[in-house]
Amino acid sequence: MNDAKMKRWGWGAIIGLIGVILVAGLVIAVSLSSPKPTADESVAIETAKTEDTKKDDSAAKKKAAEQKAADEKKKAEEKAAAEEQAKAAEAAKTTPAATAGNMPKTGPLDTTVAILGVSVAAYLAALNLGLIKKRA
Repeated sequence: MNDAKMKRWGWGAIIGLIGVILVAGLVIAVSLSSPKPTADESVAIETAKTEDTKKDDSAAKKKAAEQKAADEKKKAEEKAAAEEQAKAAEAAKTTPAATAGNMPKTGPLDTTVAILGVSVAAYLAALNLGLIKKRA
């Protein structure tokens, strides 16, 4: 492989990498730029659609009643979850061995991707140094 081909291939690889990075950046920017409706807004949108299509007050009242029931149910679930958390916290205070299973996982499985990335970068750097020494 002569130097001209190697330089052409190197510049092509760099341009390709820049292209991939730009496309990924555009995809991320587009996906993050559009605001996501919250639960309250989506319910309001659905209510407005229902009112516009049916033009019926009873449907709106029914939807409002359903929304109120859903809100009450949600509040009850949140209250039950808070009570469960309080009970769990109380149990954790009395039995410290129960919290041993909640330790964060750090080990070879969590760092495998990083180790492989560093290994590939080191391998490519070593190949590059070998080519530089070979040319000189």
